[in-house]
Amino acid sequence: MTSDETPELTGQLNRSNGSFELVMSPVLLGLLGWWLDARVFHTTPWLTVIFAVVALAGTVVKMYYGYTTRMAELAEQSPLRRAERKAAAQAAPRSGADEGSAAA
Repeated sequence: MTSDETPELTGQLNRSNGSFELVMSPVLLGLLGWWLDARVFHTTPWLTVIFAVVALAGTVVKMYYGYTTRMAELAEQSPLRRAERKAAAQAAPRSGADEGSAAA
């Protein structure tokens, strides 16, 4: 593996952690809820269910916002967006000169 491939591989591994979060968060919080239900409060498994559902919902929301943020970053880096910004920057001085002559 060359040093050029290392940042790409690291980025891919970083983006792949969502699957582990999606599985492990409900499992860990479910186990915590089970422990509280069985050992501490001696209740039915309501805390197990509630903790697992909250963990799953939190993970899904986190993944959604991470995805939308990443897509917005990629959209800003796209060649089309750069061309639009360049065209807008070139048009801005002209429109300012036109407004100045129209006001006079």
